[in-house]
This record gives sequence, C-alpha cells and structure tokens, in this order.
Amino acid sequence: MTKTNKRVLLISAIIFISFNLRAPITSVGSLADLIRNDLEVSNGFIGFITTLPLLAFAFFSPFVSNLAGRYGIKKTMSFGMFAIIAGGIIRSYTGSLGLILGTGLIGIGISVGNVLVPSIIKKKFPNKIGIVTSVYITCQGIFAGVGAGLSYPLADNFGLGWKISLSIWSVVALIALFLWLPQVDSDLGKDSFKLSSDHTENKKTNTIKEARKHLLKSPLAWYITIFMGSQSLCYYSVTAWLPSILISKEMTSQAAGYMAFWFQLVGLAISFIVPILSTKMQERQTFIAAAMCIFYFIGIVTLPFGNHVLIVMAELVFTSIGASATYSWIIVILTLKSKNAWEVSLLSGMSQSVGYLFAAMGPTLSGILYDIYGNWNMTIGFLLAIVIIMLFSGILITRTDKL
Repeated sequence: MTKTNKRVLLISAIIFISFNLRAPITSVGSLADLIRNDLEVSNGFIGFITTLPLLAFAFFSPFVSNLAGRYGIKKTMSFGMFAIIAGGIIRSYTGSLGLILGTGLIGIGISVGNVLVPSIIKKKFPNKIGIVTSVYITCQGIFAGVGAGLSYPLADNFGLGWKISLSIWSVVALIALFLWLPQVDSDLGKDSFKLSSDHTENKKTNTIKEARKHLLKSPLAWYITIFMGSQSLCYYSVTAWLPSILISKEMTSQAAGYMAFWFQLVGLAISFIVPILSTKMQERQTFIAAAMCIFYFIGIVTLPFGNHVLIVMAELVFTSIGASATYSWIIVILTLKSKNAWEVSLLSGMSQSVGYLFAAMGPTLSGILYDIYGNWNMTIGFLLAIVIIMLFSGILITRTDKL
C-alpha cells in the first residue's frame, strides 16, 4: 500500500470514528418519550441515561493514554469501537438495566476516541492539524445532527421503534472498526507517546507519573480543563433538554426533533472554520475565544422567548455557533499547546476526565431545576453562568504559553 493510500485510509478511519463520538448520545434525547413509555421509567432515569456517558468519559479518560502506551493506539482504538458496538446492542435489547450498562459501555468507547484522535492528528498530520481537525469535528457534528434529527422519524414514522433506531449506531461503529483494523503502521504502535523501547517498565511508569504531576501543577492545563468542562456541560445540557424546552413552548415532539437536528446542523460550517482560523491566527486567539462565548450567551439567553419556528431557528443559530465553535476550538488548542502526541493524550485525558465530571452534573441539575421551579428559566440562568466561566477560562488560555 502506498503512503498516499495509507493516509487516505487513515483519514477515512478517523472520519468514521468521528461519526460515533456524539451521535449515539444525541439520538437519545429525541427518543426520550418513547423509551420512557416503553420501559415505564421516570424522567429522572432518562436524565441519568443522558448523564451516564459523561461519567464514563470522566472516569475512563485518564486510563486511555496508559492503555495506548501499553498496547498501542491500534488495539486501544479497536477496543473503543468494539465497546460502542456491544454497548449499542445491549442498550437496545436488554431492558432498563441493559440501557444503563450499554450506555456506560458506549461512553467508555467514545472516551477512547475522544482522547486518542487528537493524538493521532498531532502524530500523523503535524503540518495539517487545522484542516484534519476541521474534517474530524465537522463529520462528528454532521452525525450528531443526524442522530438528533432522524432518530425519532426512524422510530415513529418508519415504524422501526426506538430499539432499532438506537442500535443503528452499532452498525456505524462496525464500519469504523473495519476501516481502523488495517492501521498497522508502527507509528501508531506502543511508542507513539515517546516512551522509547529502551525504557524499563519502572522508568516508563515514572515518566508517566512525572508528566501527570507536571500537568496538575500547570495553570494552562487547568484553564483548558475548566473550558472543556464548561463547554461540555452546556452542550450536553442543551442537547439533552432542547426538545423538552421546545415542547414546553407548544411545539410538537416531531418539530422539536427537527429543531434539535437544526441545532446540530447549523454549526457545521463553524466547526470546519474555527480550527483552521485558530492555527492561522494564533495571535488573535483572545478575540476568537471572546466572540464564540458571546454568541453562545446570546443563543442561550434568548431560548425561552418566542415559539414561532423561524424565531426558534434564529435563536438556535446563535446557540449552535457557540456550541460548535467552543468545542472545535478547545480540541485544536489541545494540539497547539502540547509538544507531542503523548502530551496531547495526557492533557486530553486530564481535561476530559475532570471536565466531563464537572459536565456530568449539567443535564441532571438542569432537569432538577425544572422540577423545582416548573419552568426552564433557572436552567437558562445556570447555563449562562457557565458560559461566563467559559469566557474567562478561554481568555486565560490564550494568554498562557505552552505546557
């Protein structure tokens, strides 16, 4: 296989892996009513199911770089895709307990991709970080929108039911696994994180421990972690409850599902542009960080107002631009602020572990605030406060040098 063919195959694998890193989660929100009625579970249970992947990200992400260092990126990523395949089947066909177990397994699989893909991009495409990251995030966003927008029509209009509608993502993960398996390049092996073969196991362990201690003492690592947690909390809270917020504005379930699809879809251009701009305009990072947070703030603050479809679509344009820009920006920042692929994976593991643990409270707390006050106003206020935290952490990131 020629070098060009290998690169094309690797990019194809990254694209199909990206299809699986949001859609299995975004698809649940649109099917919440069907799942709740079929399994006879509570709203709190559905909220927990939405939160569970974030908990999986939080607790499993720190171990991904260790697994990749010990077994190689190829085997570790293969395990991640297999976890999504198995989790999707278990989630759909083994009742309420299986819904919990399968969702947790999917979260573990997604955390592997979340941590390793930026490392692979840093390692294999060092001079194309912006464009490859743009493709990765944009494809992720496309299928996040597909998951949110088409799950309900597939389940209801086409009569497939929520179980088949959700298990479709196991098929997508299977395709990703088949594209990934040919990646036998030694550059994606055990030494990808600069742990040279002449190190003893003790030295390797000490190297990892020293690197983690350095990260824990690094202000920049904590700024990135706070930003990662803030943008994740907002995104997953909005994703989980957007259909319910819109239904409370007298929209039908189907129309709310289409608006959820619109929310995911409209930010795709931003997802593609922001990583490229961030790599080409590194001296303007503060402006980029401030602008995208302002868009997010405007989008969220206007959500309670107006129930006409065109008004809602306009509100979601701002919300989607903010959500898409902040996510794509922090992913490219992970690579720009790190020295090598190993450092990317460690920083990614730390920021996603602590960040997603913080983010996990978002969907649940948003639902609790609604239950207490009977409307979404306090939830909106809570999310606006998080956007302000995101703004200040983003500015601090731009004013701090590399790790």
